[in-house]
Amino acid sequence: MFYFQMTINFCSGEEMGADIEEPLSTLRTIVTDNSRSEHLRSLCALSIAVTTHVASVVDETVASSIKALRSIWATVKLTGHSSRLYATTLQSWSLLLQDADGATVNSAFGEFSKLASFLEADQLDIRVATGEALAFLYELGSHIRPGFRLPNHQQIVELLDSLCTDSSKGKTKKDKRAQRFTFRQVYSSIVDKDTPSLTIKFNKEALVLDSCASKLLYDILCELLHGGIVRQLQSNELVRDLFEMGPVQEVDKFEKVNKFAKMAAHDAASKHRNQVRSKQRDKRNVVL
Repeated sequence: MFYFQMTINFCSGEEMGADIEEPLSTLRTIVTDNSRSEHLRSLCALSIAVTTHVASVVDETVASSIKALRSIWATVKLTGHSSRLYATTLQSWSLLLQDADGATVNSAFGEFSKLASFLEADQLDIRVATGEALAFLYELGSHIRPGFRLPNHQQIVELLDSLCTDSSKGKTKKDKRAQRFTFRQVYSSIVDKDTPSLTIKFNKEALVLDSCASKLLYDILCELLHGGIVRQLQSNELVRDLFEMGPVQEVDKFEKVNKFAKMAAHDAASKHRNQVRSKQRDKRNVVL
């Protein structure tokens, strides 16, 4: 977590490249250590993802981080206590594939069958994280290879379709609602090739998340920054650059923001953070 904050707050990617190798190695050691708490390992996984993504590290470092993260989500024992570790390592693994060399990406495309098996897990968080990872991989594959198609396309489509309409009596109404909404989005991304967009508004600016990749990065940053994501989007050049938002916009220091607007922004940020954690998103755009 410290290394992530250092990257976000103090340095550009070029400045961090050489100095971050050893800390990343330490984080990989912790994240793969089964004796450590799952909460700590989850934070390390997210920190590895963003730090590696931001810093200019060599291909071997990216591959090592991807390998370490894959070794966890692919082998974790699926229980209620381990669902967050599975979700965070899978999210982090997915994010880093954007920075990986061709051989590593091709290897990741061989994981579709394994990932599909997790769609039938008992835990909602695991099913949702898996669905979002599949949508991301499909988007990545489509950008790299024109006409990209999942190796087990029909099987995955059938599973997604069943999850979109699942009405099993063993699930709570809240879980069924969250699952149906999430998998309708995943289905739309993979089958209809139409990724639903999400708009984050603050001050006079708006951040539009219109791809699986941008949503994945935003969700990971929300997890790590907690309630600080809006402030970082407003004033942090590095975070703004990650989302291609351009230079920091000057705000008139004499401009008054009423109390209601401040409370609304805080409540909206908290709401989205909770939605990320519970994997239940509202059908409306999140407006800050």
